[in-house]
Amino acid sequence: MKSGAPISTDQFKPLIALDQWNLKADSVDLKNTPLFDWRTNDQLKFSSARGVYTSTFKWHDSGESNRYYIDLGKVYFTAEVYVNGKFAGKRVFAPYMLDITSLLVPGENKIEVRVATGQLNGYIGRAKLGDAHYKQFKGKEDQLMAAGLIGPVVIREESH
Repeated sequence: MKSGAPISTDQFKPLIALDQWNLKADSVDLKNTPLFDWRTNDQLKFSSARGVYTSTFKWHDSGESNRYYIDLGKVYFTAEVYVNGKFAGKRVFAPYMLDITSLLVPGENKIEVRVATGQLNGYIGRAKLGDAHYKQFKGKEDQLMAAGLIGPVVIREESH
């Protein structure tokens, strides 16, 4: 993928969909869950915590000199990606795609995505609990913002 070139997922063939994730955010620890918007989860909807998502997949190197990317789909808001413990990159806006070719190993691979969410939902949650410092956010539960890694997350191969 040439730097500065417009990205279209049409030029990338989907290979592996990562459907099950573990998620840690504050005291919340979810195992083998599909991705979701935090607003739909009672444990997370008032959270501004950083979410750490992990998943694994099996990789079989084709032996060709192709390029492989992780496409995170929708993310609210900032994503740092690690593959097998090595930093793959950070994205703050769409497209949330990173070249992970050099980080893949034959067999089991671990993906970690650290997502920094917005602060508003946490402020609304504090106001709801009666914290006077956040009283301007009281009654704003209908204004929660999307949060977390929404996906779908797909490993893609660059088409030539």
